[in-house]
Amino acid sequence: MIIAQVSDIHAAENNDNLSRFEHALAWIDLITPDALVLSGDLIDDNWCDGYAAIAAQLNKRSYPSFILPGNSDDRTSMKSILKCPYWNNTCEDGALHFVLEKTQRGDMDLTHWLSWFLQMLESTVDTAIQRIDQTLDKSRFWQIYHASNLSAEQIKVLNRLLDGGEKGFAEGINASQYQKVAKVSKATATRHLTELVSRGCLVKSASGGRSTRYHIHRIFNSYNAGKFMKNITFYGRFEADILAGRKTITLREASDANFAAGDQVRVSRYEDDVFFCNIEIIAITPVQFADLNDQHAIQENMTLAELKQVISEIYPGLNELFMIEFRLL
Repeated sequence: MIIAQVSDIHAAENNDNLSRFEHALAWIDLITPDALVLSGDLIDDNWCDGYAAIAAQLNKRSYPSFILPGNSDDRTSMKSILKCPYWNNTCEDGALHFVLEKTQRGDMDLTHWLSWFLQMLESTVDTAIQRIDQTLDKSRFWQIYHASNLSAEQIKVLNRLLDGGEKGFAEGINASQYQKVAKVSKATATRHLTELVSRGCLVKSASGGRSTRYHIHRIFNSYNAGKFMKNITFYGRFEADILAGRKTITLREASDANFAAGDQVRVSRYEDDVFFCNIEIIAITPVQFADLNDQHAIQENMTLAELKQVISEIYPGLNELFMIEFRLL
């Protein structure tokens, strides 16, 4: 966890300390802290406009800020001016970031301050863990779908959904909302959403009509034992048949059949490694070369004679193949 601290800004009308503060924040942004602590003496000479200027800078940051007053600060003005949605003010006295004032002016009993500090530390760690999980989810998603030939509008909407937050459509996005976010026509919005579902990026809610909503397809349960989804490639000529559900088996030799029933597998084109769907493995069955039949050949878009010739050329002398049955996700 990274906690940044800025102290003694001493902003006033007759100095450029606000500019220096802005430069300091720009540097802090580069290290992406989990929290920022401003400790005391934010302004000089009762220049309360400085508080508003400081708050404006803090409002631009995504990390939480915690402020402690100094001896040159006007506490009443601070409490009325320095209000920011990123600050936690759930203390029993209604002002967590001013809790140190009791210690500064009281009997030096640190119990109250330590209690507050530990609460803040726990809250900050929880927030950091949530952000890390969200970042990892987003990274895993794009490792799977990075080569999916998505449009700029589709990528924009997917990132909005992945980022979550107040504008992340926690209840899912509908076609009308997609249209507004992506700035496309209604017909294009519907087409884009249909494409994203077919590619496995989104899942469609059970409800139909105008209440239909789309959510990120959380397929990260495939991230087992530190590994991403297994991959399989098909020649581009099979893409349309797989997406239409017409092709449901494939013949592979042993080294290309390292799957198990229930595996969710990422499917790409052999020629350019472009992802186009996910499949679930149903069964893997050994098949002897001599037992190949017309059904196997149809699934490979060949005649039986052509299929046997191709296999003989690719795997000379191979007698055992594996038939992988699958379904489109």
